Amino acid sequence: RDERTDMAQDETKERAKATVLRRDEVERDMKEILGRLNAPGGAGTQQPLVDEEGYPRADVDVIAARNDRHKLARLKSDYDALTDRIQAMLFELHASEKAGKEKEEPIRTMQRKSEADSTPPQPTSGPFAVVEEVQADSPAAEAGLQAGDRILEFGDVRKGMGGDESSRLAAAVQAAENQTLRILLLRTGQVQVTHVVPKKWAGPGTLGCRLKPL
Repeated sequence: RDERTDMAQDETKERAKATVLRRDEVERDMKEILGRLNAPGGAGTQQPLVDEEGYPRADVDVIAARNDRHKLARLKSDYDALTDRIQAMLFELHASEKAGKEKEEPIRTMQRKSEADSTPPQPTSGPFAVVEEVQADSPAAEAGLQAGDRILEFGDVRKGMGGDESSRLAAAVQAAENQTLRILLLRTGQVQVTHVVPKKWAGPGTLGCRLKPL
């Protein structure tokens, strides 16, 4: 390798490490907002902010909740963009290494962090529904859902929150039409994460799958 190549790699490493630090800051901000929204008595991230008559809910600070949701959406977008930049820089670094040459420690460190970030979070409760059927070309099929998947979390809905999970799930899907919902599921004993965008399609509903409560 010539000196210019080494300098370019050093610059890319520094940019990658700075981007990782920035993403960590964004992640901390997201967790702080989620803590407020999902705290007991909080507004949540998907629940309506108006009552059945269309008036602002009296049990939550609607303005603060709306601001937090807007901030959370912006932070999620920033987090995804930063992750893409990190992956691109890692690919650039790896591609520039000669075959058989041992990777330098900063590169290995960033790779391990990237792999750790992609590890699904551990569920806090058991499954509350199982996927019985997924219709072809549906939003659920696009998300990679399969029959037999056991749903641990669907957006903000998870087991043990009290009440009927099926009703909360239906409300969450309806409120999130054309928006991305994270799904934490159990497949062949492994916890996996996917994302679905409920939307109108050629079939009935906005998901295109049948879930059976457990």
